[in-house]
This record gives sequence, C-alpha cells and structure tokens, in this order.
Amino acid sequence: MPDTAHASVLEWYDTKLSEVTALVTPTLWIIGVFVVLVAYLMYRSWKKAAIAGLGMAIVIAIVNSVTGLSDMVEGEFATGAPTEHHQRA
Repeated sequence: MPDTAHASVLEWYDTKLSEVTALVTPTLWIIGVFVVLVAYLMYRSWKKAAIAGLGMAIVIAIVNSVTGLSDMVEGEFATGAPTEHHQRA
C-alpha cells in the first residue's frame, strides 16, 4: 500500500521551497548591489567591490541550487523507501 503522507509532505515542501526561493532571490540581488556599493564606498577600490560582488554571486548561486538539491533528496526518498516492515525477532 503506497504511503500518500510522504508524497503530500514532499509536495508541500516543494511548494514552500519554490515560494521562499522566489522571495529570497530578488532580495539577495538587492542586498548584493548594496554590498558592492558599500564595499566601494568604504574602501574606494574596485577590486574589493568586485570581490564583494563575487561573494554575493556565490551566495545567490547556492540559494538557486537548493531546488536542485531538494530534487536529489526526493529521488533518494522515492528509491530508498522500504517496501516491507522489519520486525524484531
């Protein structure tokens, strides 16, 4: 008998993850622009501003890859789900 509770939890998780990612990604872009501007204004160096921009690009890439990682986890749940219950001897 298939366990539909796991499926509904994963669907809920997917929905919430996509909603949060849709809110966080534009916010990170705004924060990134702010960080680059502050880095330039504080140090008066384009090198430090570029390093700040690179750091924010890495953070944004990590946040955007969360959905891909969640797909991997879902695949593990789907393939690794036990089909029988083990009982103690």
